[in-house]
Amino acid sequence: MKPNRIKYLSLSVALLLAALAFSQTGSSNAQDQIIDLEHRYMTAIVQADQAELKKILADDYLSVAATGAVYNRTTTLDFYRPDSIQKASVDEMKVLLWRYRHRDWPL
Repeated sequence: MKPNRIKYLSLSVALLLAALAFSQTGSSNAQDQIIDLEHRYMTAIVQADQAELKKILADDYLSVAATGAVYNRTTTLDFYRPDSIQKASVDEMKVLLWRYRHRDWPL
């Protein structure tokens, strides 16, 4: 697997869960949760831990690679089988959170 594909899939997971984490906690705690989730995701990929990946990836998970290929939860889980990835790491991560407020949502 190419390193860029891992980066794009990881980024997709972090972005999808950012809104959920932010809505449940304060900003800095949400950042910590997203970073923790990213580390759990990378560990699950390297260990081919299907149970952990199923916990992390939503049923309606979608990821778009740099090539334009679209991967759903099933194809992503199928991709991360034992011995498919031997090493994965996050060299640097910065989490920026912002919140869109719809006019009908309470503060």
